[in-house]
Amino acid sequence: MFTVIRIFGLKIKIISKTRQAQARVRELKKYIDDRSDEQYRNLANKLSNIVARWSIPVRLDHVSVSLADHCNYNCFACMTFSNIAKPKFADIEMVTRDLKKLAELTNKRLDFINLYGGEPLLHPNIVPFFKVAREMFVDSRITLTTNATLLLKQGLNFWTAVKEYNIDITPTRYSELNMLETEKYAASFGVELHYWDSDAPRESVYQPLDLKGGQNNLTSFTNCFQPNCTILREGRIYPCQPPALIHIFNEHFNQCLEVSKFDYLELDRVQDEREILEFISRPIPFCRYCKVWAHKRMGGHLLSQREIGEWT
Repeated sequence: MFTVIRIFGLKIKIISKTRQAQARVRELKKYIDDRSDEQYRNLANKLSNIVARWSIPVRLDHVSVSLADHCNYNCFACMTFSNIAKPKFADIEMVTRDLKKLAELTNKRLDFINLYGGEPLLHPNIVPFFKVAREMFVDSRITLTTNATLLLKQGLNFWTAVKEYNIDITPTRYSELNMLETEKYAASFGVELHYWDSDAPRESVYQPLDLKGGQNNLTSFTNCFQPNCTILREGRIYPCQPPALIHIFNEHFNQCLEVSKFDYLELDRVQDEREILEFISRPIPFCRYCKVWAHKRMGGHLLSQREIGEWT
């Protein structure tokens, strides 16, 4: 099922299993004519996001694997809840099984694997994760996303492994941290740091949850500002971070935001890559908890008070 529409002088074929998606695109088309340049760009970006969200990818391009739930930093409204998480580390045997299965399903074709947290450098034995990720995905980019505060404490074994397994260290830049010394230290081992987003300092984002789950999951899915951030965690595939990590929030604040069996895939039951692609390209029940319309940037990097209002 598809619909062909003409926007910006181009013919666009919208392929979707739902009439809602096509309706959203047609609704947007009504507002495009006679707009200012800024409005035009905003509408074009919105259209691009809608089309991307409702299109099934040709192949899975990446997954993220958390090596530590907790963090040594205290960021406002942390999207992984790591500043309220109890210490917990990834198990190398489980990650090995998961990556082996994923390699079989994807024929070892991923653009990149992101090792992250929490703060991954808190893991007491991080090097084996570099090794197994590289062995399973020989040609993929493997990134280590870190707040960089612990890089100066890493010794020769760590930096040797980073070079041997071609790990791309991608720090998040914080305005309060001077990274010059860290950059020089990494360079002394022949390693160049590549910042995750850009050279601009990290800005806190308010991205509230609806504790009652009253949001329209189709709307939340379509307007999600972090689409297709596939998470591989403890034998399951999640299409995004909140359902994979909401247990941390629930435990800390005594809440009960539900994760159902329809919010993830059991990796050992997945038959082929197409099953994953179709799963991450449609809304899940958990989308009803995300108030995407209320997301806003806070104008700087803020510290957390660990109060529930930061996430609601």
